[in-house]
Amino acid sequence: MKIVYLEPKSRFPFLSSDSLYGAIIYALSELFPDKLNDILQMFKNKDEIPFKVSSTFPFLKIDDNKYIRFYPKIIINDPICKDISLLKKFKKIEFIEENIFLNLLNGNYDYGHVLDNIGIEFIINEYNEKFLLTYDSNELLNDGFFSKEINNHNVINRITNESVNIFYSENYRFNNNKGLFFLVDFNDSSSENLFIAALNFLRDRGFGKDISTGNGHFEFIIEDYDMFNEFNKNYSYFVTLSRFIPNELDLENISKFGNSYYDLGLKRSRDTHGLRKQTRFFKEGSVFPNFANIYGSVVDTSSKSVEIGYAFNIPYNLED
Repeated sequence: MKIVYLEPKSRFPFLSSDSLYGAIIYALSELFPDKLNDILQMFKNKDEIPFKVSSTFPFLKIDDNKYIRFYPKIIINDPICKDISLLKKFKKIEFIEENIFLNLLNGNYDYGHVLDNIGIEFIINEYNEKFLLTYDSNELLNDGFFSKEINNHNVINRITNESVNIFYSENYRFNNNKGLFFLVDFNDSSSENLFIAALNFLRDRGFGKDISTGNGHFEFIIEDYDMFNEFNKNYSYFVTLSRFIPNELDLENISKFGNSYYDLGLKRSRDTHGLRKQTRFFKEGSVFPNFANIYGSVVDTSSKSVEIGYAFNIPYNLED
């Protein structure tokens, strides 16, 4: 498994796993057009998936070799808490420091323990109320993580010269030493070479819809990542770090093997051929029974487009 750090050089979007897949597939279509159909067929065959990616999450860079990484809040039942004000703050949390995330996954403690020790062992950052940190790390995050900017765009009818559609895009301006990371799991070395070629192409081109105005530019660092290597793959549950589009068998087994905890999302985008088919997905941080190695599917959303919705599944030691 590898970790990719994206260091924004301009306004930059948060990238969900499906957006990452889309950008990478686009880059490969430009670089290796004769290989594109074979690559897509590999993604559609669960035994040949060249690589899986997570969504992007924030990081804080301490020095050249040290980062504080944040993962999505694990979606599980809210803990019992008599402090209503604290519980409301807890509900707003979206990202949790890696150390807390790993301890939750391994079953070393739960959210009840976290809330009981707010201000002692853990803290909700005063500058970033969506971030939960260990008390020792909190002083390192002493300003805002990013600022959010919403841009509106017009689609012009070339005949009437009138606006026929207005849509919006979100970008973020990251403060110093802050950026995004994602994880990638390769099937083999040839897949890794394709991926790095695509990432180099995107670095030169930019990510997102606003590259023509100078947004979406970045540098990247890719390193080995072994934080999950020691996890027991026989844990009864898993957490997805990507958007997860289940197939029929996934849905059947999810209801059969145990409890699930999730948030649902909807996506319907547009391409040069018009509106794509709407897709439903489970959001990052969702929790499901662990009954297989690979979960998810590739959905045809138009005659020329697909959505790749494989779960980036991490074992979770959750007791029923």
